Amino acid sequence: MYVNDNNGYFPPYVVNGKGDKKGQRTWFFGHESTKAGTAEGDRDLDKTAGPLYPYIQEVGKIEVCQGFNYEGALWKEKFKGASYGYGYNWLLGGRSGGAPMHVSQVRSAAKVILFGDCGQVNTFQQPASPSKPMIEEFYILSETENTAHFRHNGSANMLFVDGHVESFKPYPGSTDTRIKGETVGRIAAKGDTTYFK
Repeated sequence: MYVNDNNGYFPPYVVNGKGDKKGQRTWFFGHESTKAGTAEGDRDLDKTAGPLYPYIQEVGKIEVCQGFNYEGALWKEKFKGASYGYGYNWLLGGRSGGAPMHVSQVRSAAKVILFGDCGQVNTFQQPASPSKPMIEEFYILSETENTAHFRHNGSANMLFVDGHVESFKPYPGSTDTRIKGETVGRIAAKGDTTYFK
């Protein structure tokens, strides 16, 4: 629906603020108005100000995956509370600050992922550390990053541009299993863009 309403373009992955709005960002799922430097978990997010908001019937339900363990002791917040449990194919969204793709540039709507189960193992931002890895929501599904989150009995669900869903197992050798019970990895070999453009 968004693509139809926006001349065939996918929503931007993120738009960075300029001038007096520097440090503020509008993600595909909401607007972050918190000042730059605010610690993760303390950042504000206005979900009604993201480009996808008009297409989500119930904010607080559809964009938060019930399979993500938000109550776990090793869950690390990105914003104040759960924000978005699915990653976006950021090649479609123009990566960080680039121009979103037009639907005519997609090789095959039945072969290119739009959204999917996503997460990240964080060891570099408090309260996480190398000795205390934590799982957090993440927003990028890409051809290079280990961010597919296999949280459904060892599988990750991916929504394709044409609207169908497929379940994937981790690509061999890609998994990060530093957190017991959480598996994060890729669905294809590193650099393989088969599912991304």
